[in-house]
Amino acid sequence: MTDYPTHIEADLMAGLGTVVSQWAYIDYLMGEFVAFLVEGNPASMYVITNNVSASTISDWCRTLLPVRYEDDESLDEIRSLLSDIDRLRAERNALAHGLWSPHVPGAAKVQTVRWDRSEVIKVDLVTASDLKELAHDIDEAGNALAALGRHLGFPKLPHPTTQRRVRPRKKR
Repeated sequence: MTDYPTHIEADLMAGLGTVVSQWAYIDYLMGEFVAFLVEGNPASMYVITNNVSASTISDWCRTLLPVRYEDDESLDEIRSLLSDIDRLRAERNALAHGLWSPHVPGAAKVQTVRWDRSEVIKVDLVTASDLKELAHDIDEAGNALAALGRHLGFPKLPHPTTQRRVRPRKKR
């Protein structure tokens, strides 16, 4: 890898930005899913879910599912969705935290680190179409998670009357 990349093409950075911003929605829904499974206040749970790793949240969902629901076929579908989300998170994280350097027009070299593969540190060639495909897969997982939420009843926003209103501080 070079000391510091000079320029990565705008369409590649736009593709990476799309992947990262779409992932934020999945992170949000996964936090809401944990709040739903523990029947907690989503606003209070936000403090917890935003201070642990996303893989921990996935593990919590897997653990809490049979506590809240009897083991049936739909739980297998949810577990499969969680596995898809874990796989996509690993891809997203490798790219989002990778070291990018220019290569040929339309592609960049990205040094990635992934503990789940035999070659832990690897340089991948990434194109805009690779990023578009990953964004599409993230969209599919996000839509499936949102559909699960609609079916089960999350996210559930706290009722406005249960939240305290914070008054601005008086100037001294």
